[in-house]
Formats: sequence, C-alpha cells, structure tokens
Amino acid sequence: MKLAVFSSTAAWLAGIFFILPALSILYLLALYSLYLLYLGLPLLMNVREDKHAPYFVVICVMTLVINVVARALTALTIPGPLRGF
Repeated sequence: MKLAVFSSTAAWLAGIFFILPALSILYLLALYSLYLLYLGLPLLMNVREDKHAPYFVVICVMTLVINVVARALTALTIPGPLRGF
C-alpha cells in the first residue's frame, strides 16, 4: 500500500494541470511516478535485483490493462458527453 501511494502521488498532483488546458503539457511530470515506483520496489517490496525490472514491467502492463477495461466499462455505462472519458 505504501508503494502504491508513494509512487502515484506525483501523478495525482500533476493532474491539477488539467484545470487549465494551456498547462496540460505539464502532466508529463506524472512520469516521475514511474521513476518513484522503480526506485521504491526494492526498498518497500524487498524485490531482488534480478527480479526488479520484470516486476516493474508487469506492474505497468497490468495497470494499463486495468485502466483500459475501466474506461471501456465507463464508456458502455455512461451516456452522453462523458462517454469514453
């Protein structure tokens, strides 16, 4: 739980930049979350060095899959202008 909160805080804070469309390019700062996740794996999850990179890749792929499924379900269940958001 610590790693999930620790690594995603940068992305949540970068989400503030979507308030003003001119600043939305600054959302790229959310990539810092990936760096924090990569650094936090051996410290908070006790991942061995040889398993460090594959574990990171699996977490990223599973997060992407869950995000795509959640967006698809949202697009199917919410009518109107919010469809596919």
